[in-house]
Amino acid sequence: MPTLAETWPDAIVDPWHGFAAPAGTPRAVVERLSREIQAVLRDPATEQRMRAQVMVPAPMEPDAFTAFVATERRRYGPVIQRANIRAA
Repeated sequence: MPTLAETWPDAIVDPWHGFAAPAGTPRAVVERLSREIQAVLRDPATEQRMRAQVMVPAPMEPDAFTAFVATERRRYGPVIQRANIRAA
């Protein structure tokens, strides 16, 4: 199996985590969840625990997160297709 560098030269892989709601979730619910999650991520104790695990909290508004995910899909989509990676 080829290495990542052989498959995708100049690759920069930044793992991330996010929260998603089912399609059709009312906007008010999405915004409330977003506010609550962002409050937790901005809590100094949470940030400290995350940084101790080499994680960097990056709270985003729902529309910004949607745009971020779209960018990541464009970025990794060709690699996923070329490698024929499928979700189990």
